[in-house]
Amino acid sequence: MRENITKTYLRAVKQVTKQMQEIKKVPRNLMWTNAKCINQVHKGTGAIGVYKIIHRPSNKVMSIGQGNIGARKARHLGVFRNDGQTLISKNGKPSGSVTGQKMFEFDSNENNWDFSLLAVGSKFLSCFIEEDLQAKLRPAFNADHMSGK
Repeated sequence: MRENITKTYLRAVKQVTKQMQEIKKVPRNLMWTNAKCINQVHKGTGAIGVYKIIHRPSNKVMSIGQGNIGARKARHLGVFRNDGQTLISKNGKPSGSVTGQKMFEFDSNENNWDFSLLAVGSKFLSCFIEEDLQAKLRPAFNADHMSGK
């Protein structure tokens, strides 16, 4: 039996074209922000990009992630501040963070955690950057199967 995939094909081409246009806008040399305590205000958290969570006493990158940087930072920090437990909203919706849990288990002193970000501006490209950095740095809190997701 044959399947006509013309509509699906055209939809895929449209999506790839959009992603290519998005990527072309990104400069080839991006700068990480200086790492500073995770509980401080970080310029650029409204961006789409990549972030690193660093354990200050050991100077080790423990987690690398990507997406809406401010939302990710808030989620990790929220779970951390909740003694490493999943947050539950007023309407009963869970908001978890494996990274926040692992941070709390590893070192419950919030001042020992630093945060650095790379504003990319492209979700698609951020996934590749995250994947490459996780393969290179092998952060303890990241799972291989989640890289680039």
